[in-house]
Amino acid sequence: MIRANELTKKFRLKGEIDIVALNSVSIQVRDGEVFGLLGPNGAGKTTFMRLISCLLSPTSGTLEVAGFDCTRNPVEIRNKIGLLCEEPGLYERQTVFNNLSLYGELYGMERDEIEDRIDELSALLDFKNLLEMKSGRLSKGQRQRVSLARALLHEPEILLLDEPTANLDPVSANAVREAIRQIQRQSDNNRIVIVCSHNLDEVEKLCKRVAIIDNGHIVETGSIDNLEHELWKSESFEIVLKGGTPSSDFLEYLAKLDVVGDVQIIHNAREEPIGSTDSHLVLKIGLRSSPRSIDRNSEDIIADVVKLVAAQSNLKIVSVSSEKHSLEDVYLKLMRDKMDDVKEFQEMSAPGQD
Repeated sequence: MIRANELTKKFRLKGEIDIVALNSVSIQVRDGEVFGLLGPNGAGKTTFMRLISCLLSPTSGTLEVAGFDCTRNPVEIRNKIGLLCEEPGLYERQTVFNNLSLYGELYGMERDEIEDRIDELSALLDFKNLLEMKSGRLSKGQRQRVSLARALLHEPEILLLDEPTANLDPVSANAVREAIRQIQRQSDNNRIVIVCSHNLDEVEKLCKRVAIIDNGHIVETGSIDNLEHELWKSESFEIVLKGGTPSSDFLEYLAKLDVVGDVQIIHNAREEPIGSTDSHLVLKIGLRSSPRSIDRNSEDIIADVVKLVAAQSNLKIVSVSSEKHSLEDVYLKLMRDKMDDVKEFQEMSAPGQD
């Protein structure tokens, strides 16, 4: 478990000006969780990672990592952490095997234990053929996989990944992401993985929960699905029909259901193949939360509505698709809403004009 409570970090610059990198941040990361840390440059993400790693000390507040306090037990915490940075930092004149052996010794591991662990990780991350190659000759993707093995060598309870696929080509980036998934699947499910990245698609593929940081403050924390639901409470889905048009009585009946927010018919929503005599239309249905539907899964509600449409003899369903928002959609909306709130506050606080 990682638990931050009112965590604040300030940096003193020349002229005794305090720069607040983190401002009263409270957050929890649970055991076994792959957690995403998002935010623009200068938001405080790296500062938070350095505090977890005990490379920095907090100005105020508390930070507990794996049961230890970061100010009182930094050595114990560092022994439980593996760190993968954007820049691998391998000794280029040394072989891959020697690089990993050196770090194993620094972690206090026995020689036999180091060799067994290198053998295991090189097989898992697919670089057994590179063990005798000098690190300076590795490609960026190979270097990143070796660096990931180095971070995992001592079987840490917490794995910190700072831009793990930055500057990698798509194939290498995918290989690193798959390695992270595989490692987490083979762990005892108690390891915490924190992914700090600007690649929202990558975070969405790896993480279940995220925290969005801006100007040292937590904007929002939660699972991607829950954040999406909170931002777009009225989910919608589309039913593509052919062979007929829903009657006005049936559309009125649908619109009166307590789970339905609105109903629209979109004509000519699909391009038909040349020579086709079929015509399609789209029935777009918006859902809303109601006292009777609050405990029901949206997929169940959609299925019930689809059954009602399918029961109409003059309508033939071609396809059903529900609207889905990506993590990028969630992130951009939250940041736009925050900027709008700041702008509104500034306008309200501005002195009146004569």
